[in-house]
Amino acid sequence: MMSLLTHLQQQIETLPQHQSICVGYSGGLDSHVLLHALCQLKLKQTLSAIHINHGLSPNAAQWEAHVRQVCQELKIPIQVISVDATRKAKQSPEESARKARYMAFERALPQQSILALAHHQHDQAETFLLQCCRGSGIDGLVGMPVIKPFHQSCLWRPLLEISRKLLEQYARSNHLNWIDDESNFDTAFDRNYMRHQVIPKLQKRWPAFIETLSRTTINLAEAQSLLTELAIADYDACRNDQQLNRQALLKLSEARQRQCLRYWIRQQELPLPNRDRLCQIQTDVCQSRYDATPLVSWPGAEVRRYQEQLYAMPPLALIPQDYQARWDLNEEFILPVHLGVLAFHPASNGLHIPKDARIEIRFRTGGERIQPQGRQGHQRLKHLMQTWRIPPWQRNRIPLIYINDTLACVVGYTIAEEFKVPETGTLSHYRTGVIEIAH
Repeated sequence: MMSLLTHLQQQIETLPQHQSICVGYSGGLDSHVLLHALCQLKLKQTLSAIHINHGLSPNAAQWEAHVRQVCQELKIPIQVISVDATRKAKQSPEESARKARYMAFERALPQQSILALAHHQHDQAETFLLQCCRGSGIDGLVGMPVIKPFHQSCLWRPLLEISRKLLEQYARSNHLNWIDDESNFDTAFDRNYMRHQVIPKLQKRWPAFIETLSRTTINLAEAQSLLTELAIADYDACRNDQQLNRQALLKLSEARQRQCLRYWIRQQELPLPNRDRLCQIQTDVCQSRYDATPLVSWPGAEVRRYQEQLYAMPPLALIPQDYQARWDLNEEFILPVHLGVLAFHPASNGLHIPKDARIEIRFRTGGERIQPQGRQGHQRLKHLMQTWRIPPWQRNRIPLIYINDTLACVVGYTIAEEFKVPETGTLSHYRTGVIEIAH
């Protein structure tokens, strides 16, 4: 059993210098072995456990009592968290339970701590095969990483190179008692079907299948690392702030375009599109005519283009038609659909507003005109926005400030000549200041 303990000790030495390790403890064999083994080591970090009660099994209360008893015997503090893991729309039961579990971990973990999970070599093989069945790319086939950031903490899977057989040997040698979740034998779930129906047949034909597949995922992880380095170089060559330049992107091969697009979208913290959507971005967005405003969308994200720049963003929520709201300048104003917060800051320049004026916030509906400060004559707001190179989908989302029914300010761009501060100074019955928007 020293091999398992030695392995864990070597793994611990590679961890960030966080103060605590918290084991995700289900009560099953794998997490029980991990918790017990860590208790045998001389750790610099404090050790604790988290048990997530999904409430899906009639035995959930018994499992909770079991994990409390085990932690009491090991003298390990434990948090028990109940979650709503019922199946959500458009999610598998496994996905709903997984999301509920990780959200609970996120809320419960202290900052700068390490969440230790007991996924092992067989789990990695199952993940690889399931990703193959889903048509994943290399980034999906590499499986679970040993260590990765997890919000303001760190997620650690120290057993990914350890076989289930070794875990079972450790458990028997140390007389451990664990829970067998009856749902783990239900082959209606994809992972269980892979575990009980597919992998045993593969192992019968190729006994070293699991160990060999483990090496494959390590090789794929190395290949993915090299592809990521290339994607970063391409992204740096194509980026313009948070956008991508179309002409620079089109100089790359089609495969490198897709890799660069994936990396860019991931940097925006948006869900990744599938291959079909990536190809659609390449054709519909990158290769459409210069004056087009193409759009490709998928759940949770969309990519648009204006002139030579590609923009990635969450789906744009609609502003209520003919939106209009009064604003007391003494208070901040929360704009609709998460567009930000408006604030008025007294200053010697900016808007010159009668103290008894009616201030309203509106958005562009068409036909607006304004005389920008320092310019002659009124101009159509549509033409001004084109001059300012504002992407079309943003033009109806810029707050307009009306003073007594007259357009006085396009927030962030211009104020009207008639509302600028006069050179001779302000009168006592006026307020002067600037309007800013914070996102």
